[in-house]
Formats: sequence, C-alpha cells, structure tokens
Amino acid sequence: KYGAKHNQETKDVCMGKSMHEAAVVIKEMHNLNVDTNAFSEEKQNIALNLYNDKLDFMPGFLSLFESLKNRRVKMCVATGSDKILMDAVDKKLNITDLFYGNVIFNQPHIKSKPAPDLFLAAASKLAAAILSARSLGNTSSATESFMCLSIVAESNCPTDW
Repeated sequence: KYGAKHNQETKDVCMGKSMHEAAVVIKEMHNLNVDTNAFSEEKQNIALNLYNDKLDFMPGFLSLFESLKNRRVKMCVATGSDKILMDAVDKKLNITDLFYGNVIFNQPHIKSKPAPDLFLAAASKLAAAILSARSLGNTSSATESFMCLSIVAESNCPTDW
C-alpha cells in the first residue's frame, strides 16, 4: 500500500517494540509520509486479523514448556507487545493461565526492547535474581536487551561469591 516491503531488517528492528514505536521506525526506515497514529492503528488491525487466523505456538514450545515446568523453572512472558495484542494472544492461546499470570507487556512505565526493563520487570514479578537469562527471541532488539540485562545483572552481583 505504501510501497515499502516488510523484510527481515524491518522485523529485527520492530520486534519487541510497541505498535506505535514500530510505526515510527517503519516510517523513518521507508521515508513514509503518513500519520503515525493512523499507521500504528492500521498495523495493529492487521496484526489482530493475523492473530485470529494464524496464531499458534511454535513447534516444540509446549513440550519445552512442560519440561521446564516439571523442573520447577520460574518462567515469565516479557514482550513489547501492546495490551490489546496480548489480549488477542491470550484469548487464542491462554498465555496468562499457562504462565500463572506471569506476563509482562508494553506499559508506559516499562520501556520496551532494547532497554532491559521488560526483563527486569519479569524478574521482579518472579522474585528472581538475574544471574543468567535465556530467550527464545531471535531478533537484534532481543539480543541487545539481553546484553543490557547482562550488564545490569553483573553490576548487581555480589562480589563475595
């Protein structure tokens, strides 16, 4: 519609961001002359329609989840997605119940990726110290978040191990 293609580079810089933040990035990347709020809402509606039609767990996720749960590993979903999108995911996949309410999503007081705030909020919700972290994400913003998280965790680690 706007002459811009959604490619891996666009995905990498937009994943983990709120819909509004992603709209700003896409506008800048492709020099689009559109209203940011209208563009963001349009992207959100496209995502909601896709979620209703095609949303499902990644292959192998449920068996990995059960294995970690059986080992009593504390888990939390930390996503830059907006509440309206997470509500759609939750309606389809029942994420909140699956993770016992341990779901952190984009909120005004929690910066989205690449800031480590989502992960720090997740650790706080789980009452867990951040000594190590793992992600199922494969985007540059998730990687950058974990690098920030590692720096934050290392600076808060006790020196008398």
